[in-house]
Amino acid sequence: MMALSAQAQSQEEINDALRYYPLEVGNYWEYRMISMDGSNPGPADTLLYSREVVADTTLANGQMYKIIKSINRPLWLRAHYEYNIDINPNNQRISYYLERVDEENADIYQWNPVDSNPFNEVLIDSLLMSANSSSNAIRWPNGFGTDGWAEYEIELFGSSINSYHYNFLFLVPIQYTLSETFGLTHIHTGEGSIVDINLIYYRDNLGNEFGEPVFVNSPLEPELPRAASLSQNYPNPFNPSTQIPFELSGPAHVQLEVYDMLGRRVAVLINEMRQAGTHSARFEAGNLPSGMYITRMQTENEVFTQKMILLK
Repeated sequence: MMALSAQAQSQEEINDALRYYPLEVGNYWEYRMISMDGSNPGPADTLLYSREVVADTTLANGQMYKIIKSINRPLWLRAHYEYNIDINPNNQRISYYLERVDEENADIYQWNPVDSNPFNEVLIDSLLMSANSSSNAIRWPNGFGTDGWAEYEIELFGSSINSYHYNFLFLVPIQYTLSETFGLTHIHTGEGSIVDINLIYYRDNLGNEFGEPVFVNSPLEPELPRAASLSQNYPNPFNPSTQIPFELSGPAHVQLEVYDMLGRRVAVLINEMRQAGTHSARFEAGNLPSGMYITRMQTENEVFTQKMILLK
């Protein structure tokens, strides 16, 4: 795993660093927060919240920002400046804020206007900070800066992901993790009360999905499918990856496989129990030749197939 360097020598190194904080319009994250009172052995409190990059905008100072929509975000993790704050029918707090990426030095800023400067910014992450140094990056209000990082790997969505673990200097120190491809994936703090926040679902701007959505932004429970089905992959034709959607009307053991036209199995995507609902699996075909392939899904009682085309 390549370590972040405070003296990046090339744009490639900067681009590698920016993979740890994706800010493309359409990116969407869902988190689960679990809070426990260390002095009270009672049940833990659970909160679900989401954030999404919904658009970009250019302010009068010429800087382009991403507009981020947050739903049900804990107030102690609020952005430095939020606007258009509202409450939805599910009694969830909705707010918007602006962030931008400096692609010359991999710094991340939030817009925080003040009376003396309507274009004031706050540095929230410096992705090229060296491991044994501190930064004036203040990810959340009322903090005092970020203290170094540790490089390690985490298990996320069934894969080992390169990550960096930061310490944010708050009244009670907050540790948080930025992970390659996914950005902010974990937050932890604990002194008396223990809080753990984990990324449970991510959808990127191309429609690739990781984890299972919990529909944070919906005041209604999603309607369950009436029958099991295997849908057409998207995109199709594809190169080199595609999503394969399927639905289950009840809990079932699912075996989802891909075969070539000679009947040879080239991939096993799923072989496990899945709950009722809408699901999706990602098929990576980077090492396979162009041609037609067959997706085959089998449950205890049914078999479904779909054709898809890999076009390189």
